[in-house]
Amino acid sequence: MRKFKNIILAGAMATTLTACGGGGAGGGAGAVQDFIEKDLSNLSGSESIISSYSSLLTGFNSTISSGNFASLSAIMTGPNEEDITKANTLLTMLDQAESLWAQTLTLIESQDADTRLEIYNSDDYKNAHAALLYLKNHVKPIIQKVAIGEKLSLTEYNKVASDKKAEDLIKEEKSNTVDAYVEDKKAKINQEKLLAESKKNEEDTKEEEKQDIKEDTKEEDTKEEDTKEEDTEEEDTKNEDTKEEDLWKGVEDKKKFVGNTTPNFSSDKTTYETQEYFAYNNGFKEHKQVNASSAYAKGWTGKGSIIAVADTGYDTDHSEYSGQIHSTIDKTNTGMDDIGYTSGGNKYYHGSHVLGTIVAKKDGDGMHGVAFDSQAIVIKIGNGRSVDTALAAEGFKEAADSGAVVGNLSANSRYDSDFRNNTKKLSDGTYVYEGTNNLIDYSNNKFYNQQTTEIWKAVTDKGMIIVNSAGNQGVDYAANPGFFATVVDAEGNLVLGGKMLIVGAVDHNNNFAGYSNKAGHLCMDIVDGKCNDKYKVSDFYVLAPGNTYSTDGEGGYQVLMGTSMAAPIVTGQIAILHQMWPHMKGENLVKLVTSTANKDAISNYDVNIHGQGIVDFDKATEPQGVIGIPVDGRVDGSTSSIDNSYVSGSSSAVASLSNVKIMVIDDFDRDYYINLGTNVVVNDKRKISDIDSMMNGHSYLPYNQMFGSYTQGGQYDLGYMNFGVFTGDNGNGDYSANVGKTFWIGNNFGLHTSVGHLNEQDTWLGNNSDGILAVGDNNTTNYGQIGASYQIGNNVLSIDYSKGYTDINTNTNSLITGFNDVETESYKLAYEIHKDKHNTFGWSFSLPSHITSGTMDLEVAESVNLDGTINYSTINSTLKQSTKEKNIGFFYSHKPTHDMDASINFSVEHRQDISGVKGNDGMHVGFSLIKKLALVCGIPDTGLSFLDQKLKFAKNPKCLNKDGKIKKNLFSNESNKNIGQHGLVYDIKTDMFVPIKEKEK
Repeated sequence: MRKFKNIILAGAMATTLTACGGGGAGGGAGAVQDFIEKDLSNLSGSESIISSYSSLLTGFNSTISSGNFASLSAIMTGPNEEDITKANTLLTMLDQAESLWAQTLTLIESQDADTRLEIYNSDDYKNAHAALLYLKNHVKPIIQKVAIGEKLSLTEYNKVASDKKAEDLIKEEKSNTVDAYVEDKKAKINQEKLLAESKKNEEDTKEEEKQDIKEDTKEEDTKEEDTKEEDTEEEDTKNEDTKEEDLWKGVEDKKKFVGNTTPNFSSDKTTYETQEYFAYNNGFKEHKQVNASSAYAKGWTGKGSIIAVADTGYDTDHSEYSGQIHSTIDKTNTGMDDIGYTSGGNKYYHGSHVLGTIVAKKDGDGMHGVAFDSQAIVIKIGNGRSVDTALAAEGFKEAADSGAVVGNLSANSRYDSDFRNNTKKLSDGTYVYEGTNNLIDYSNNKFYNQQTTEIWKAVTDKGMIIVNSAGNQGVDYAANPGFFATVVDAEGNLVLGGKMLIVGAVDHNNNFAGYSNKAGHLCMDIVDGKCNDKYKVSDFYVLAPGNTYSTDGEGGYQVLMGTSMAAPIVTGQIAILHQMWPHMKGENLVKLVTSTANKDAISNYDVNIHGQGIVDFDKATEPQGVIGIPVDGRVDGSTSSIDNSYVSGSSSAVASLSNVKIMVIDDFDRDYYINLGTNVVVNDKRKISDIDSMMNGHSYLPYNQMFGSYTQGGQYDLGYMNFGVFTGDNGNGDYSANVGKTFWIGNNFGLHTSVGHLNEQDTWLGNNSDGILAVGDNNTTNYGQIGASYQIGNNVLSIDYSKGYTDINTNTNSLITGFNDVETESYKLAYEIHKDKHNTFGWSFSLPSHITSGTMDLEVAESVNLDGTINYSTINSTLKQSTKEKNIGFFYSHKPTHDMDASINFSVEHRQDISGVKGNDGMHVGFSLIKKLALVCGIPDTGLSFLDQKLKFAKNPKCLNKDGKIKKNLFSNESNKNIGQHGLVYDIKTDMFVPIKEKEK
């Protein structure tokens, strides 16, 4: 059955690539088919990926073929609405295809070393990888243009319409990218095998040493005694072993990159959607409600994170906790066992249930916690039903010193009837206590039950986040100690530093739970009957499922409900986010949880009831807010936004930036990695072509016509020398100047020289850039040009060469830190035929100005250390263009022979590898016709004799010859005789036909 499915998939892939304009049909489709059948289908866990490919590509093929999308010729003149709609559909599918390929790569990486080597040695894999890169790098940008209504160029059309072009591009991707990728993978795998072999030899040696010691010892094995103390020691030993396997243990000084994903994770979220996600799980689906599987599918399961739970202990023998307990702290001196409590004839185990919600193992049995790869420090602060929250604060301090990043406290002070009956609602929706108890005065920091913020501040000052349940009295405001999240000091700073979260509850349909305390705020500073507090409870209040299925104290499982059950889900979310970014500050983790919570899932959302909404594991693991590059060496420091960052230019050196990967930071100091390719655009900015320059009498293409915005000014010939002065658009500060002279050797050979200077205010060699790719002002280019021309009869053979040196300044907060030795050159070979004084045509072959040497230095952030400092790397990117543009041109110019004759200029130039981008070919065509119309003579001749005869009445007879035709030299005193070229020869010095005798002088 699997084989049959693979054949169907391969056929769909082949059809898809063919339908997408033909691209890759020969060079990619067969390889993809072979790779799926021979390699991918043999890997364990590939079934879901293959199924997803098949579904996606079938839809892709259907979309294309249903609208004849492969026929792109109409789109060259501008896509219609149907084209745009289909293009957007295809873009979505291409994105999905990229995601599936990423899953394929992840699956390959999860295999053993020998299997990976076998795959990377497979030509089928290389060709399939290259085919996917062709779709991503060549087909997708073209579809994107259609999706926004832009017409396609002939070059772009050929990329997807020509099988030969597609095959060439696939071969290029294989040569330039895939081969290097494979070699790097193989090298790392071989090194991994060597290290494994070395480690095995070391372990064998140790084992032999142990055997020797065992044979020498005379002591008898100690029998295990069935005592609780011994059990605890054995458990501690196991925990130590688990700690040694911690993600960062032993590699802190060697490993620069942090935030590693969980090994062998699956990028298919459905593989994680076990019974915790469906209603048949005792009616509860809490993991689905918070989108936990989406976080797991990105590789985040809480591995390496330590959490603390202060509660009634736990079932120390439960199988779900094996290997999950980091350490224990008993503040009651009664042992760590959760003895539970009885209510209504049922027994409940509060501490065990809370702990299991976070760290219960994902072993396919029972249930698993939301952060099933994290470990817990269990703090016992009470027995049965009651706990001492002050002991929780003490335990959290100790846990923070042991590496815990978050502490869960599912306990509160219960408001008595006096407090509830005398707490009134203000007009702005906040609350105030108006009772007579002088021990309660929120305005003077006298809180309920005489609690203070100080014991909790000692915890948050260590960086730990406290997650507290909102309380189960169904009142409109949260209970202590969660309320302390809003308390400020005399300077207006949060006493707990923004490191407290309050968690209310929803049921399994996302309805607010009736037992849950709401997000209302007890006001401390009231002005004119309204609350003037800087922060409100709702700022720190989120919701999570409160009806949950978790572990009990008897080795089994049970359902409990309450905000106590909701809080540990948020604690688990913190553990997952900490795995992603171990360097993030606690207050930013809190902001991340609150800002990504889902309000849309709540009917009749009210901030004073629902706070910030239901926590969302998926949204929290995506970039948030403004993305920027760090500029001062720390993730929690200053950043420069990448918004409006771009490079646009006419050099393939600019295109080299598209392969640079950089690390960026979001609003919560989290590091993400992006490719600069989306910010780089290569285009041709020349104002005049080489062939047009030749047709207009220039020896070579001036630098100010190749680069910059020089539009005002001109070239002036003084006879003995020439010079040019130009300024930029709208007085933008650009200017250029050049001076030249021609040296004549005899009558037929000339040597043309010129030197010049360009100043570009905001560009460099015509390239525009801004944002994190900005350069400085006043970038200068000094250049020299030399050319030789030789007259052969009435024709001229010429060769020209230019050389330039450019100095580019840098800008603060740019990735670009410097340029070195930037040089440019151009070449042109031309032949000009002067048939007579009125008709000239010629050919040229040229290599327009291109960068021949130079480097651009970029300093990019590449990773983050555990302490939040950033590792930078310097990229020395060559600007030398490996591919040079080639131009072949032809022109024809006709000068009028008489007043009524037309002036004609026609030029055509084939441009290959435009702007140094391989395969970027095009055609430049120019045509102009100028003809005088003698309107004073009446209706002009049409050229049709019968019509001209009928219109003779509308002509001025003074303008006509005897034959009825308009006089040729109507506006001059010349006779109408045809001078032609009799007795004249072409003179290269004057670029004119002159009498032979004058030429001989």
